[in-house]
Amino acid sequence: MNTINSIVYRLCFSDCGRNVLVEYGVKISNPWNVSVGDNVRIIRGAVITTEFPDATLTIMDDVEINTSSFI
Repeated sequence: MNTINSIVYRLCFSDCGRNVLVEYGVKISNPWNVSVGDNVRIIRGAVITTEFPDATLTIMDDVEINTSSFI
């Protein structure tokens, strides 16, 4: 399930690096406004949102966003 979830989000991100894992159960609003670097793990239960439709978010290389994180 994590593999399918990762593939779907990789297709939706504005830019996506290598070795990105987005676990099942992660909630990302407006993923097309999110850019993700290499070696990023987003763990189940994390919530990522861009409050404004034209806002952007960049997650740099080698980042892990853990359970119950709200960005």
